[in-house]
Order: sequence, then C-alpha cells, then structure tokens
Amino acid sequence: MSVTTHSPFLALPRELRDEILGYLILPQYVYTSTSAKDIQNLYKSRQRAIDTYLDTRIYLPSRPPANILATCRQLREECLERRLDPTISVALSTPENRPLSNILAERLGTEFAEEAERACDDDAPRITLEIQRQLRGAHGYYIPTRDEVSPRFLALLPIMERNKKLRLTLWPGYDWWNGGPPVFTDKRGNVRVNPGEAAKPNAASVAISRMLQHFPHVEELSVDVLMQASDGGRWDLPDKKWENIQSWLDAPIMPNMERTMKKVTRKLTAFWLASEPESFYVQQEIQQSGNTWKVDRKGDMGTPTMISFFDTAIDGDMEFLRSLVLISFWGSSAGYIIASLLSNPPIFRIALTPCSGDRQVCGLTMGHPGEDAFLIASTASLALAVPTATIQKRADYCGQWDSTVTGDYTVYNNLWGQADATSGSQCTGVDGLSGRSLKWHTSWSWTGGPGHVKSYANVVTKITQKAVSSIKSLPSVWKWTYAGDDLVANVSYDLFTSSKVDGSPEYEIMIWVGALGGAGPISATGSPIATVNLAGNTWKLYNGKNGQMNVFSFVAEKQVNNFNGDLMTFVKEITSKHGLPTSQILTSVGAGTEPFSGNKAKLTVTEYSLSQS
Repeated sequence: MSVTTHSPFLALPRELRDEILGYLILPQYVYTSTSAKDIQNLYKSRQRAIDTYLDTRIYLPSRPPANILATCRQLREECLERRLDPTISVALSTPENRPLSNILAERLGTEFAEEAERACDDDAPRITLEIQRQLRGAHGYYIPTRDEVSPRFLALLPIMERNKKLRLTLWPGYDWWNGGPPVFTDKRGNVRVNPGEAAKPNAASVAISRMLQHFPHVEELSVDVLMQASDGGRWDLPDKKWENIQSWLDAPIMPNMERTMKKVTRKLTAFWLASEPESFYVQQEIQQSGNTWKVDRKGDMGTPTMISFFDTAIDGDMEFLRSLVLISFWGSSAGYIIASLLSNPPIFRIALTPCSGDRQVCGLTMGHPGEDAFLIASTASLALAVPTATIQKRADYCGQWDSTVTGDYTVYNNLWGQADATSGSQCTGVDGLSGRSLKWHTSWSWTGGPGHVKSYANVVTKITQKAVSSIKSLPSVWKWTYAGDDLVANVSYDLFTSSKVDGSPEYEIMIWVGALGGAGPISATGSPIATVNLAGNTWKLYNGKNGQMNVFSFVAEKQVNNFNGDLMTFVKEITSKHGLPTSQILTSVGAGTEPFSGNKAKLTVTEYSLSQS
C-alpha cells in the first residue's frame, strides 16, 4: 500500500476505514517471554538455566495485523484505536478453545497453567506473572530472578499500553502463600503488619507495581491469584488459605493509587480441574473519591463446596454438577417468580411467593415442572428476598472471624485472643433490624489467661472516613443487659483514628459504658488522668500505650445500661485537652464487649444505633 497522500485507502472516510480495519483485526494469541519453543519441562528439568522475566505469558484477545502497523503512522494510530473499540466482537479463549499459539508450540510443564488461565479470561489482555515460584536447575530447585520485562513484552507494549482494562494472572509459590512480613492481630481481629519488624516488600506488590508502570491508562484491573488444588493440599497452609497473605489483601494493590485506576478485583482461585476454577476469596476495591476506596470482601474457604463430595473423574458426577451451575429466572405469574435449575429436562422448579406490603419472600414452593408442589417452606428471611429496612433474627455464628452484614452494621464474633484461654467458646447473633435500630447478642464462657482479653464481639457501623475536624456529630443509642457467672468484662465503644485512610491505627478512644468484675482499661500509671462529665454521666479518663497506638479510655463511674449521647463530645475532649490532632482520620467505630473470664455469659443488646453527620 502506498504511503503517499494519493493512497486510495487513506482517501476513504474515517468511518469506512474503521469498518475495514475492524475486519482485519486478528484473533486471540498467547505469546511467551521466550523467543524459542520450550522443549523441556520448565519446572522439573535439570537442563541449563533459562532466561526468566517478570512476564511469563501475554494473552491478547485480539491483535492488529503487523503489515498495517508497518504501513504508516496514521494507519498505525487508527488501527490501534480501532482495536480498543468495545463494539468489536472477538472469539474469547476457553479451556477447550485453545489459541493457535498453544497448538503450534505446546509448552512442556505449563499445560495445566495455560488451560486454567484460559478458564478465567475475558475480553481484557492478560499477563501471567510467577511470584516466588521455583524452577529446577542443575543443582536443585531455586527461585529465579524475575525483575525485568521480556523483550517480547516490550515489542508488544505499543499494542497494549492504551488499554483501560487489564488482567494480571499470578502463580505464586509456597513462600508467598505462607506469608509476607511479620504481622500481629489487633483487638478487633484485624491482621496488621508489625511496625517494629523490618520486612521485605511483598513480592506480588512489587511485581504488580512494576508491571503497571507500563500501563498508565488502566482503569479496571483484575488480579487472579491461582493455585493448583494439589499444591494447596500439599503445602502446610491454614484452612483459610488467605490468612497468611492478609496483609497483602489489606494493602493497596500498588503504592501510588492516585492515578486513573477506578476498580480493582482480586480473586484467589483454586483448580481441581484446569477448566473449572473455584474462587475461594473475592475482594472488590472501588474508588469513591480522591484516594478513598470502598472495599468489599467475600471469603468462604472454610465451607466445603459441592465438588468436594464428588469424584471429578466420573463423567456422571461431573455432568450432574454442571446441571446445577446456573439458575434461570424465566418469568412471573400471579405474583410468583419462577426459576429452574438448568438441566435437560429441568430438575425442579422454584416459586417465590412475595408477602403483601413489606416486599419480603413469605413462601418457597418447589416441584417438578408441570407437577404438583412437593415442598412448602416459610422463608421470611430468605436470602433471595429484596432487602428492606426490617431484618428478622438470624442463626448464631461461632467461628473465630465470623461476621454478618445487616444494613450499615457489621456484627463480628471476633475471637482474637482465644489462644490465651485454657478453654471456652463464644457465639454471636443478630436478633433484628428496624430502621437504624439493631438488636444483637453474644454468649460466651472463657477460663484461664487472667488479665487477657479473649474476644471482642462488636458491631461496626459503616461511616465516611474523614478527619475528626470535619465530623459534626456521632449520635448513638445503646441499651444493653449482661448476665452470667463470675464475669470479668467490659462493654465499650471503640474508635480508631489514623493519619491515613488506609493506615494502621495511631489513636484508640474507648468509651466504657460498663466495667464488670473489676475489668480495667489500659493505663500507663493505673490512675485516671482526669474526671469529666459528658453525655449526662461522669467518666474517669485513662491513658496508655498498646503497641503503636495511644489509647484513651473513658470509664463510667456507674454502669450506663441506657446510653444516649454524641460520641464526638468524647473525641473533642481528647483533641482539645490531650493532644489528639484534629487532622486524624476516624477510620472505624465499633461497640461491643471484651471478655476476660466468666461462665454462661450473655450480652443482650435490645437497641443500638449510630449515625454520622
């Protein structure tokens, strides 16, 4: 094609040229970071060491033709712009639909990984990174250096760098899954980096940061952390496989998030079969404003999945599992929403009967299509119900880090100090929500470990994290009763502040509305530093250090079973007289009980509410 201005193609209108370029876009392709085919097993061979790079594989769902890119600058720019057009449909890879590159150059030792990666692909370019993953060399296994991007990556970068969506697929080794920097568990059950310990940067964070330097326009980032199930079973990891990498999940995906990034999704996924991913932890981070991010998490590794009870080698078992994957909602009739589990023919039908007035589901009818119903169940709190401002009682939960979200409230069981007890247990439950008024309870028995807090069952309210100088009020109502034998515990609000929205707590303000059995606050001297009258009650103020945190504790002289006041009056007492900077950001407000010891104890909260203005 001529590059002169007399080229007939360049003389066409831009819209027509774009249409033609759309037909020239080539299908998906997977590139490796090596220039030659891998004819040896990458992970088990004792042959000579190979070059290793930050990127292992690069998947492009579509690619512009090289001859067009080489024609002239104008066509190259137009072709690259056209390739980013979201209206262009491309054939996506699937575990069974292998790109031509995989057929032409099968890579020994990577077959499972490549098929697993295809099972997670969408319409975004994907770059595979290996994090602290071992190779086998002439003298045994070693972790190679993967600091620089490959020449192949640099050659493809002009095609990829304008993308607004990107998928990074990580294959970490045991050292990464087993944990990063030393951590400690704070009183609210959060796992945090110990500031007194020097630690290396997380290898995944370093690799992701280096990779994203080449993609300044990315707005939506997906990070898939993959694990072969056989590795997970062989490695000595906690039941909650993310427990040792919690510090990485808590930290920003890269140090500087004040760029174009708007959404980050992190998934931890295991594979029994390469074509069937099972995500056991999902975390979505959405930018709200400035450097403020909303983080939603869901982890369920402790719950056995249905596939755990089936033999994946038996075709009949797998066929049954596939028939249960999707639910199809196919219309409504006379107030019923009908659904059927996809199979051929459908296994059964579900009819949801809405209540009149409150938009909850009152009945669930199940039966074979065309036959009479065989099961009717009352489902006033069915999970499929439309959310309302009224929530009924839920079953108690007893796991160490179990929690439930109810409106703007999250109620935690939080057995953060149970290791200090010789025996004991605790269960927590939500009794209902009406408007902003929450009812909940916790029951526990703890023995041993005198002087040590065993848990902190508490409710945390969703707030806007901002400087305390910008908060006008935090009105709260808290009505509670406590019963049990030989109780040593407190009932308290717990406020945390930091100089950064995502930083570690620097100040803690506790408001003890109850001190049972001689429980006492953190104090440097054991004596109060002041006595104040706030929210209609008299309080003794104590001060002391807990690790890096400066802790202020207001302890009521008399038990306050019916608290009604503004928590900001307590915060202002500290900012005006005791050195808390007003620039500190309020990051969390909780309210609950810290048990030291006792038997058959039960805290019952008949009314709790908190709001922010």
